[in-house]
Amino acid sequence: MGLESNQVGRVAEVNLFGGNQISGVVPDRTIFNYGSILLQQDFESFLLKPRHYPGLAPLDNSPRRVQDISASVLMIRNCAMEPRGQTIIAATLSLILAPAIAGAQDLSPSVLCPECDNPHFVLPAASAPKPDPAPQAVTDSLSSRLKHALTTRSPTTAYLDTTLIGAVFGLADWAYLHHLDHTVHEDTSGVWSVARSSVFPPALIAGTALAAIWEGGQNRFGKTLWRSLDGAALAGASTYTLKYAFGRKRPAQTTNPDEWFQGMHAQSFPSGDVSAITGLVTPMILEYRHTDPAVYLLAAIPAFDMVARVKAHGHWQTDVVGGALVGALSGYYAHRFAHPLILSVMPHGIEVGLRERF
Repeated sequence: MGLESNQVGRVAEVNLFGGNQISGVVPDRTIFNYGSILLQQDFESFLLKPRHYPGLAPLDNSPRRVQDISASVLMIRNCAMEPRGQTIIAATLSLILAPAIAGAQDLSPSVLCPECDNPHFVLPAASAPKPDPAPQAVTDSLSSRLKHALTTRSPTTAYLDTTLIGAVFGLADWAYLHHLDHTVHEDTSGVWSVARSSVFPPALIAGTALAAIWEGGQNRFGKTLWRSLDGAALAGASTYTLKYAFGRKRPAQTTNPDEWFQGMHAQSFPSGDVSAITGLVTPMILEYRHTDPAVYLLAAIPAFDMVARVKAHGHWQTDVVGGALVGALSGYYAHRFAHPLILSVMPHGIEVGLRERF
């Protein structure tokens, strides 16, 4: 197979396997990497030797690529033996040759491909195809993607996820779980009186905020305290969205647990106190669960509040479970934030912490 160029007439002629010549108009400056042309299955690539010429991008000349193209050349040569096949090849080359050729002055095969005249020049042997990835590798990849999705949440996405999951639980409660709810004997005496107190959850949040301001956000404990505040704030936002959406009456308002969508005054589901406290302690538990297992004792605080709120007829049983779910999710996402959200809007002096000033 040979290739000739008429630079003045801007005509490139290809002699295919010693057969008919094919002509086509090409740019003023023509270039080709080899005097010998090998066509791939789709007629869009040429087999080139790994030699770099100015202005040419490196092409794929892997052994498997060479094997594939060599097989295609045999198929094309057989096709070229028939008149109809020669017509098809000529038409195809006339379409792809012009854009495939670009800029060199000398198209001599001996200049562009010195090895082409070497009788000892052979193509490299074909390599075995790469095996498909193992099923375990695919599973690990999916697990990594899922973990990445769960650990790189923005505050907005965390709020939407938490609210959505709380809403799914609320719909399940409305459809069926409310049959598990029942009234209990009201008891607000002794330690259970905390359920009637309006300062219990705010006092815990205020104490956490003071400790966070004292510690700042430049050490592990301080960052965890700020993330606890983020968890409580996120839980409050999701909880009140759900309260207004479901409008469930409290046990103090009715003895029927199946009274939903009763308006703004009905805010039993989910429990705001339980969700706020759970969101407050969850980041602390997640941060220190490996180094200080005693931190799990903090879970007793929201558990105690769940029982107290039911005894005070402030919530149904599924209300406090829903509140704990929303709070735990909020605390989980707050723990995964790259930087504490509330701390990020505070003055720099707060991030340093009052502890460093005194």
